[in-house]
Amino acid sequence: MMIRMFGEEFWKEAMHKAGFESGKENIINHHYPDSDTYKIVDSVSTLAKIPREEIWEMYGAFLIEYTMETGWDQMLRAMSQNLKGFLDNLDSLHYFIDHVVYKANLRGPSFRCEENLDKTITLHYFTSRSGLYPIVKGVIREVARRVFTMEISITRTVQMSAGERVEEHLGQSRQASPINEIKDLENFESLQHHNNRIPSITNEGVEGELCDGSVPLWILFNANKLLEEPLPSPCPTWLSNQSSTLDYSFSDWELRIGKADFAGLLPYHIVVDRDCKLVQFGKALHNHVAPELLQPGTPLVRIFEITRPQIPLDFESICNFINAVFVLQVRTSPLSLQQSQQTTQRSTELPYSSGNVAAEGTEELSVAMHAQHLKLKGQMMMMSSGNELMYLCSPYVTSIPELLKYGLRLCSIPLHDATRDLILLNQQRLSDVEANLQLEANNEQLELMAKDLEAEKKKTDTLLREMLPASVATALINGHSVDAREYPEATVMFCDVPAFQSIVPFCQPKGIVRLLNELFTKFDRLVTLHDVYKVETVGDSYMTVGGVPESVSDHCERICHLALGMIWEAREVIDPVTKNGLRVRCGIHTGNIVAGVVGVKMPRFCLFGDTVNTAARMESHSPQGMVHTSEAATRSAQRTGRFEFVCRGQISVKGKGMMRTFFLLRSYKKSVWEIINKIRDENVNSIDGYEELAFGMELRGNSQLKSNNVVGNRGRINNNNELIVATQTKSNLCTIM
Repeated sequence: MMIRMFGEEFWKEAMHKAGFESGKENIINHHYPDSDTYKIVDSVSTLAKIPREEIWEMYGAFLIEYTMETGWDQMLRAMSQNLKGFLDNLDSLHYFIDHVVYKANLRGPSFRCEENLDKTITLHYFTSRSGLYPIVKGVIREVARRVFTMEISITRTVQMSAGERVEEHLGQSRQASPINEIKDLENFESLQHHNNRIPSITNEGVEGELCDGSVPLWILFNANKLLEEPLPSPCPTWLSNQSSTLDYSFSDWELRIGKADFAGLLPYHIVVDRDCKLVQFGKALHNHVAPELLQPGTPLVRIFEITRPQIPLDFESICNFINAVFVLQVRTSPLSLQQSQQTTQRSTELPYSSGNVAAEGTEELSVAMHAQHLKLKGQMMMMSSGNELMYLCSPYVTSIPELLKYGLRLCSIPLHDATRDLILLNQQRLSDVEANLQLEANNEQLELMAKDLEAEKKKTDTLLREMLPASVATALINGHSVDAREYPEATVMFCDVPAFQSIVPFCQPKGIVRLLNELFTKFDRLVTLHDVYKVETVGDSYMTVGGVPESVSDHCERICHLALGMIWEAREVIDPVTKNGLRVRCGIHTGNIVAGVVGVKMPRFCLFGDTVNTAARMESHSPQGMVHTSEAATRSAQRTGRFEFVCRGQISVKGKGMMRTFFLLRSYKKSVWEIINKIRDENVNSIDGYEELAFGMELRGNSQLKSNNVVGNRGRINNNNELIVATQTKSNLCTIM
């Protein structure tokens, strides 16, 4: 209803505001607590700014509209030829839906109609849930409009409480004026409720306790004869012509049926007098009622307790609800049935009884042990004398299990009784309902599995994006092939821990893993910060690339900033042997490479080309704590960034011969704190952090540099410590600015 009126987004918002998940509010054969329903109604009332009572009334009207749209319109039209007849039969329909169709066993409302002298109707509405009377108003108004093509007005006269029950009085009339006309009640005669527990209504007010917030109003339907409305579908002409001419006279009839025949024809019927004492009964009741109780003159309340309607079991109350469905339950089982249970139980306990006897006894015991007090369902009929009531009824069973529960068989029900067909048809329906419930459970399970699958798919996609570049992973997820691609210029960097091999013998395997995990976690953060791609880690070696797979002009600048950050972050990880900060070395080279995805089961994004080999050589020839760059990388970095490099000179590189290389000292565009994205401690750290970064680099001594295969007169370090004063004596440096 809300989706039709306000849209799906409104309904989702209302469900969210009420604290429920949208999509699970309409599960078939699922009972929702009233508290949940009230929360949703309150939420809708707040969002739509519509009073709660008006929403309930709208729901009542929509209930009839939806029922007729879903194919039940013919059933509603066939219930009665006028509105009063419809309301009189509403109890039985409601009971059938609750107890037979959905097997809910709910304590539903009860309705009783009274025709007034002015051809209006007084509807007595009894319920254990107060505050829902607007639903009844909406239902009645919509039924009158759609089924009986008449406009009516409804007014709540009064609301009274009695224990757990609440009685609403609704007045109804047909009118030509607008529907919601409300008039005050004048000269309203006092009404006495059927059980004398409800306070009476007088002209001066209500005697007794009114429910909280109730207002004694009377809703009138100013109408003509509500009871003479024709059927929407006219009856056949031959029937309408003959019905007015036939004269039913029973004076000449001779009753051909005897008492025994009548008791066998209606084996469960009961006749009581005005004192509700037993007068006559069917012969099948002997099997379910103790013989000492099944005697004329026995009060009915000693034999039965009334389940529905919720009224005292007396003559006047029954007459008030003569059109209602009556359900009575036997209070005690006959002694013969109890003895039969005991005898059957003893027979099954005999150790040497024959197989047939044991089998028969087991079957009888199964029925007897599960037998319960019989329930009867039917209608009360006033006898012509006006002094007796006949209860025409059948065992209240709707399925085979219920039949066995009461110790009955199909043969216990007369052939003419439609209960036989109901049991068989309902058994099939129960199978269908069970199948539907199983299907719903499977659908719900599939939905949960689909959600779990989607969550796992997201995890897989996230993992794939961690293993591969985002653009490559997205293409693979979408089912596209990713071809290898050549990049004219990209920058590759390798970083490792030179002292790693000396650390391994002194640490446990778990300690080594924790050490590398701590170090690489810091490196991963920097990789994400500077927007480059981590290719792989092998042992203590960490490989990254800039300009792949998305080409960027500042690829080398990014890698250089990353390298300076790695030198700093590595010192935050403690060497388990020396107890000092770790010292790593980095090698950087720029050149053309080929990149692509290799493998299917475990796809890897791999780099190929001489650039990769040269970058690895830069790393292996680098001193500890230094960033070693090739001349190509140095020139590429200076095109977009501003760095300070120190020329190392010509060195012999395996497979490359003599190469001119450089050491990266600092960046003039970013401080160390910007590179590592951390806040500087003003009381401890320098402004840019490069003073601390230079501490520990291999520029403070010649011997370590000489041990790194520095050859050639132009590249040899002399004894004047020119590299140490590199920032002061620029004329003596091979520096690219």
